[in-house]
Amino acid sequence: MAELPGWDRARLAIADPADVAAARWMVYARVTAEDATFDYPGAIRHVEVASIRDPKRQEREQHADQLKALEGLRQGQTKQKVLRSLLLLDDVDEPEDGP
Repeated sequence: MAELPGWDRARLAIADPADVAAARWMVYARVTAEDATFDYPGAIRHVEVASIRDPKRQEREQHADQLKALEGLRQGQTKQKVLRSLLLLDDVDEPEDGP
């Protein structure tokens, strides 16, 4: 049971079925996280832009992609701040942008 530290066959045998189901979902989520979160459309777009022969058009396309990626990162940062706040992971006295 390397995927679940502290769990062995004996613990699984006596564990509540809901706990076993939750443990299975945790392992499944950990194993499939990369496949579930990989940006296939972005990777495809990157290859398509790289194959454009007109340098000016390629530059415009890359700039538009960068702006879109930056917006996605900003949205992710906002969600992360809310989540970390809800989970009480950040000290309320710490500055938001670091030292």
